[in-house]
Amino acid sequence: MGGEWTGQPIWSGKGDVTSAATAQHVLEGFLTDWAAEDYPSMYASLTRLSRDAITLEEFTRTYENFAQTLTLESIQTQVLSTLAEANHAEAAYRVSYHTRLFETLSRDTAATLTREPDGWRIQWETGMLLPDLRGGNRLDFVSQLPSRGRIFDRSGAPLAAYENALAIGVVPGEILPEQAPDLFAALAEISIYSPDSLARLVESTPDDWYLPVVSLSQAAAAPYLEYLQSFHGVRISEFRSRFYVDGGVAPHALGYMLYIPEEQLDDYLRRGYRQDERIGAYGLEAAFETELAGVHGGSVYIISPSGKTVSLLAASEPSPGLSITTTLDKTLQAHLQASLGDLRAAVVVIEADSGRVLALVSNPHFNPNAFDLTEIDRSVLESYFSDPAQPLFNRATQGQYP
Repeated sequence: MGGEWTGQPIWSGKGDVTSAATAQHVLEGFLTDWAAEDYPSMYASLTRLSRDAITLEEFTRTYENFAQTLTLESIQTQVLSTLAEANHAEAAYRVSYHTRLFETLSRDTAATLTREPDGWRIQWETGMLLPDLRGGNRLDFVSQLPSRGRIFDRSGAPLAAYENALAIGVVPGEILPEQAPDLFAALAEISIYSPDSLARLVESTPDDWYLPVVSLSQAAAAPYLEYLQSFHGVRISEFRSRFYVDGGVAPHALGYMLYIPEEQLDDYLRRGYRQDERIGAYGLEAAFETELAGVHGGSVYIISPSGKTVSLLAASEPSPGLSITTTLDKTLQAHLQASLGDLRAAVVVIEADSGRVLALVSNPHFNPNAFDLTEIDRSVLESYFSDPAQPLFNRATQGQYP
């Protein structure tokens, strides 16, 4: 964050002009360090009593939490006046908070400084961040999530969207042998697999594992549910999440979503994201995260020590994400994925006249719905990382061929 101050008086009223100038210099350094997020240097400017009352870790966390809650991007500061007498000084200053979600906020607040043997030091309290926080008040951010944009194929058929959906799969050890042919035929009707390829998948999957077959919107799955539920070993679970149709058409191109990595969490919290949100981590989902995600909204409230709402500090409405239309042909892509069976192979289909990519197939492929661990068994995701066939590896774009 960048900070600046210009033209502020160093003394107002009666007092020691020289001491006021020195005390103001210490405060200016503190505010400069705040703008640079140099919390150890800020902490070093505090009085001994202030440092005894709060550790560096707690002090740092207080400022980081404040920045995240306010979606702070930068601050500007200006010292308005400083008055010093003997070992005591009072300074007034203005802070302008430039945020990502809200209009710029400005507040006038004050600082008390004490002269210690090694110079002027700041008597720190939370009102120095924001005067509204005096008296033990705190900030509370209530997030409003935007709707994430969809991903379509060239003709407008959805490939990825947030929907109420059903995950359909099987547990191999629970399938009755006499029901297997009919079960595989029924699943083949609603998935990209043939009955034979399903039989091979079941045969190669441990008996107690959950094998995902297809994810369908609730409307699309409705005609098949009663019949599917008549088979032993079938698992059907509801979820609302980023939904990839047919268990993932062009999963290596579309990518998938993951929870925000710890090293990126501060940045995303300052954008208004919630800690439990997922972001695009691979493929188009990652490349177009900003466009697909839209702009978060929310409200920041001042909360009293008793938990009551004191006031609304700032608010903004979310803006929905943009949808993306790709050059992929869903029907062609799905057909090619199914035709490769168990082969380790790649297929890229490019329209000769335009150069548009109509299909991008890497086999074996994966079900991107597996990355939503609320939907299917964690063992499925773990199997992708341990599988020697490397289903997550994009053979179409990363493979090397003679």
